[in-house]
Amino acid sequence: MFYKYRSFDSAYKYSVFERAELYFSKPSEFNDPFESKPKIVGLDTLQERQKYVDSYIKNQQSDIRHKEKQALRRQLLIRISNQDLIERDVHKQLDLYGIFCTAKKWNHILMWSHYSESHTGFCMGFNFESEFDRDLGTAQEVRYTDKYPEFNPGLFESDSSKELEELLVLSLATKSTEWSYEEEVRYIKLAREGGSRIYKFNEKKVKEVIIGACASNYYRGELIEIVGKHMPWVNIYQAKLSKSKYELYREPINRK
Repeated sequence: MFYKYRSFDSAYKYSVFERAELYFSKPSEFNDPFESKPKIVGLDTLQERQKYVDSYIKNQQSDIRHKEKQALRRQLLIRISNQDLIERDVHKQLDLYGIFCTAKKWNHILMWSHYSESHTGFCMGFNFESEFDRDLGTAQEVRYTDKYPEFNPGLFESDSSKELEELLVLSLATKSTEWSYEEEVRYIKLAREGGSRIYKFNEKKVKEVIIGACASNYYRGELIEIVGKHMPWVNIYQAKLSKSKYELYREPINRK
């Protein structure tokens, strides 16, 4: 089971239940300013840049004439000599991808505080596949590290885009150890698959909803009504604060 924390202020708060839709965000929409901004390496020397440009032209532009190849080679060498420019290009490319973030646990106190408006929101439990989900695509467990992610375009020397995509996905699934408490699993839509947008999914994959321990009676009632109307098979729980430990527990809500 994978979980998605929501605020009642979210524009998409009921789209899961009413339309079986999930929004895959751009990395630039996340709350981490370091998100998906790897450091570009491997293009520091003229020799490295020449090797990269020659490989790129050979694999991606092999059908153009010799004179055009020479002009393109000069143009690319000038462009990638500017480190800031090449980093902006890579970061722009990464922002074309779509990401749906999930967590492994429903009862994480900090996740409720950060993503469900201080326990006033709700949490949805999905029965997604842990590696590749037919609706959501490839799953990536986020890697937490103190080492800043690096991206070496020079490693891409294939006539296929698969290697480059793998490098980009790795960048999308790497975060600082400061975020390790999230235990995040990301589903990533490649740019060629549609990237950041709204996607339909199999509504039967929604299995449970947990209402925040501090949610208002108004939103509590509204959510119970909407889930009951559109997804009557979904189990609904009320999160509660333990009176003796720093823990959350939950109790089933009887809708009859």
